[in-house]
Amino acid sequence: MSLVDQKQTPPVRVIKMPTPLVGGIIFLCAAPFILNLFGIHFGSELRSLDLSQAASLNSPETERLMFQALSGAFHHTLFGWSAFFAAIFTVILAFTYYGATREITTPIIAIALLCSGCMDAFQTLAANHLISVAGDLRNLIPFAWAISQLFNALILIGGVSLFLSGRKFLALEGETGGLAFVSIASGAFGIIAYLAIHICATSERLPETQFTGSWITRPWDIAPLILYFFAGLILLPRFYKKHPSVFSYALIVSMIPQVVTQIHMAFGSSALYDNNFNIANFLKIVSYLVPMAGLILDYVRIYAEAGQRASSLEAAISALEKNKAAAETSKAQAEQVLRQTQAGREELKKANQEMRRINRAAIGREERMVELKKTINQLSKELNKPAPFESLDGEHEEPDSKQ
Repeated sequence: MSLVDQKQTPPVRVIKMPTPLVGGIIFLCAAPFILNLFGIHFGSELRSLDLSQAASLNSPETERLMFQALSGAFHHTLFGWSAFFAAIFTVILAFTYYGATREITTPIIAIALLCSGCMDAFQTLAANHLISVAGDLRNLIPFAWAISQLFNALILIGGVSLFLSGRKFLALEGETGGLAFVSIASGAFGIIAYLAIHICATSERLPETQFTGSWITRPWDIAPLILYFFAGLILLPRFYKKHPSVFSYALIVSMIPQVVTQIHMAFGSSALYDNNFNIANFLKIVSYLVPMAGLILDYVRIYAEAGQRASSLEAAISALEKNKAAAETSKAQAEQVLRQTQAGREELKKANQEMRRINRAAIGREERMVELKKTINQLSKELNKPAPFESLDGEHEEPDSKQ
């Protein structure tokens, strides 16, 4: 078995939003309905301003009546611009996240959210008469709301479907290709949003979208409701499985306030600025804030993982430095042993040479002794005397018999 096979597979980390946060979002979605059951309503009090009566009142009283008459528009302005800036901040975070991770799905979905936020801003500007529109505001605002929600749902489903399709043109490599695709998609979304706003602003007769007293008070909001159900139950879970992140999980969670928003509009709101109308506008802000919270949590997760990797890298560097120090110590010890070995070899060489010299001297002395013995034996023989030393063959010389 190879070393790779012996390694244990690390456990798969589940990336989700914290459960308390999801529970808080669900509570925010259910709280208005629960409070309605206890008699607490959130509709703006609409009072018509009698100009003839206002002329006879003093200035502070006239201002109070005017603000009461415009309270619904003020609430709508607060909700609309809050949703718009939530979308702006989400887009900024999304592009910053894209710059750090090159995750192209994030800015595409955020741009769709921004386009929907721009349509919310258009509704607000039209309601405050800051831009001129051809149609009646009582038809324009509900129609623009329905178109905005339908646009948001379709763009969300379309963008997610592209990333789930596995098309080759989505496999973009490098910074240039990713930015090009984001720019093209942003331009397309922007053109669609502009056309929708232009139609709403220039059409003198818009279709009736609000039916007071009907079971479905705003039938145009049924289509976005169905699309949000489809996205939350089927499409976005598949997207999360393919691209797991806190942001993709937050998109699933954001469908909860979107669905509840559409339920309040389709089955509850029968007039501008009523109880269900204001609840729906509030929950729409929540639906925009949930993806932004997902991006923030993704940032926290990425930086935490980067910190862990940095700590692991520092530990590895420290271990390498310790191993390097140990290796240098071992090298120094080995060099010292080598020097000692070489010194011993030199001493042994000198001793060997001395022994050879002594051996040669001993051999020469022995040879001279043998020659001297031969000479003495020869002289003894010439004098007819017995040889005092044995012969070289180891035999004793016998004296001459004539002596």
